[in-house]
Order: sequence, then structure tokens, then C-alpha cells
Amino acid sequence: MRFFRMFSTAALLCILFAMLAVSSSTPASAVAAAATRKPTSKPTQVATDDSASTPAAASSAIDDDSFPTQIDPTGGNVKLIVKRLVALKIVPTGGKQLIAVSDSFGTTSDPGYTYLRIGQGTQIQDMVFQFEMGWQQMGVGSACGMVFRAVNSKLDNYWSFGITQDHQISLAHIENKTNTVAYTGPTDNFVKNKFNYVTIIALNDKVAVYLNGALEIVKVTTGTVDAGVFALDVYNDENATDVTTTDCRYQNIWAWSYDS
Repeated sequence: MRFFRMFSTAALLCILFAMLAVSSSTPASAVAAAATRKPTSKPTQVATDDSASTPAAASSAIDDDSFPTQIDPTGGNVKLIVKRLVALKIVPTGGKQLIAVSDSFGTTSDPGYTYLRIGQGTQIQDMVFQFEMGWQQMGVGSACGMVFRAVNSKLDNYWSFGITQDHQISLAHIENKTNTVAYTGPTDNFVKNKFNYVTIIALNDKVAVYLNGALEIVKVTTGTVDAGVFALDVYNDENATDVTTTDCRYQNIWAWSYDS
């Protein structure tokens, strides 16, 4: 089973719910240690517009064409990046930064999903959420990603983003074991063995995803919109014939909140 098919059946969703409910009980001390530990080996180059192609996203991925097709996520200055988004009229003025994690990682040889909470339990609904993501090692069909707006450990309401080893990009909103958003499609914007910029803009019922500055997905949910927590999302292909290690790496993780 590939990561991007995880939304196709109710049975698989039940498995995902059960696994995340267990993983969310990770002691706070363990989460803090993992989130602040400096990886000994990781991708060394950040992908930029020069190193990644930026074709237009497929029409089926875009529910709202009011979002510009390109942004500039580079530079590392959070306030400057947000200011650029304000200038493009993507986000409102105001807000403040609530999450800042310099680097983190998730490594597993176990089949299925592994989660690691970040942000010390901070809950946000409306936000700009950006991180740089790559992988050191990954088997065919495995994936790296993030969970955000996760309302509780039972996953009554959450969003999930991920990219597979074979360059399939996914965005889903799941509420009460039902998909209100379930998109999967190919992307040419992800560069292997490098850190790639992922920018997620979540405002009320709309969520837009930019990859290395190129618009990939805009989806509108018909479900409940609520604040929730964040977690790294590492998937190891459950149907792999050999033991596979998936090693997802993240850096410069931050979230700018518009919640009152």
C-alpha cells in the first residue's frame, strides 16, 4: 500500500486513527529531546527555485484560483516571509509567531505510520505553517509529511500532508473517520536529498500548499474547522518485501498564528 492510497478505504482510516492515538501518548520529555536533537547526518542543501522545476499544479488540485501560483519562502526571516504573503493578499495583516523548531527528524523501520508531536502542544487554527523537509533514506512507497490542526489524540478532526518517495503529494482533512478533503497527485517540485520548502496556508475552511514556492494544492473543506496540534508524520510502506528504514528530516519549522 502506498501512502497516497491511505485515504481510499474506511478500514485504513481506522488503522491510522488507532496508531496515532497510541503514538500521541509519547512522554513530553521524549518529544522535547527528539525535537531539539541535532541530526548527525542530513541533507545539506536547501532546494531553491533554481534547483526545482515549478510547473503549474494540476487543475484538479485547485479548488480556489484566487491564490497566486508563486511565492517566495526563502530567506529564513519569518516576519519577512509573512510580509511577502501579506503583500500578495494571501493572508491578513497582524498575527504572531507561536512555533519555532530549528530541526527535527523521524526515523523508523516499523511498517505503517510513526508520529512525533512538535510545538509543545500549541494549538492553531488559522496560520501560515512552513518547514523545510527532506529524507536521508526511504523505501519505495514510503513518505514524509506533517499532521496539523489535530484536535485530539483520537483524531476526531485533523489535516494531513505528505510526499512519497515516488513524488506523490497528498492533502487530506479527516473528521469522524470521514474524508472531507482527499487529494493525491504527482509533483515535479520535490527534490530528493535536499531540503524542500513546504508552505501551508490554512485560513478558515481553505488550505493551500506551496512546494518550493510553487502552488500545488488549494482545498476547501465542508467539515468543521478547529484549532489543533502538530506532529511529524513518517510512513514506512507496509507492503515492502525487505526491511526498509524511512528517515525524514525537517528544519526551520515555524507557524504564524492569526487566532485571537
